[in-house]
Amino acid sequence: MSDVFKHFGQLTHARALCALANPSINSYRRLRPYTFAPSHITWGFENRMCLIRAPHARGQGTHLENRLPGADHNPHLMIAAMCAAGVDGIRNRTPCRIRW
Repeated sequence: MSDVFKHFGQLTHARALCALANPSINSYRRLRPYTFAPSHITWGFENRMCLIRAPHARGQGTHLENRLPGADHNPHLMIAAMCAAGVDGIRNRTPCRIRW
């Protein structure tokens, strides 16, 4: 895991990002335990209940998923907010939480 991943700030700013990622009450209804939406502010491998999911893909298919945004979010605003949270996390070297 790289230092950029550890300090990118998505987990630290998740509560603030939630307002942009889930603009309606129906978006918040999906954020509950035992659904395929994130119910924990943490990261994990192949775990759909985590906010940041790391699938077991290798090579060109390696990627991370931020599972917070609902289907009704504004993608331009959400990407800008996630980048701002990432820059803030890197500048302040926020600690990464333990994976679940």
